[in-house]
Amino acid sequence: MPAAATTSTQRKPSTGCGQEENYLCDTHTAVAVRVYEDYRARTGDETPTVIASTASPFKFCRAVIEALGGTLEKDDVTQLDVLTGLTGVPAPAPLAALAGKTPRLDRVVDKADILSTVALLKDL
Repeated sequence: MPAAATTSTQRKPSTGCGQEENYLCDTHTAVAVRVYEDYRARTGDETPTVIASTASPFKFCRAVIEALGGTLEKDDVTQLDVLTGLTGVPAPAPLAALAGKTPRLDRVVDKADILSTVALLKDL
């Protein structure tokens, strides 16, 4: 039977990674850790394993903050400060540099309006 992790279970390893291994992991890595831990528990396999983490937890601030039991802010850039405050880990400089900047891309298009919006953008 293959192991699986759902959205509801992926939150638990985010805190486990930080507390047990002194490592703040992103949500994708948390899923990998959860599946691996479930596999080890089910099989007893103690083979040393490497789980490669390729994403920053700061890319998924909201999910990581929720996993750590923190309070979410409305502004996405402010989430960086919240996650830093919860963990003591500084946000990556390129993300931290977004503070105070005006978003360049602010258009949200409803599904029903996608084709007309694409046509409009072609004319720009």
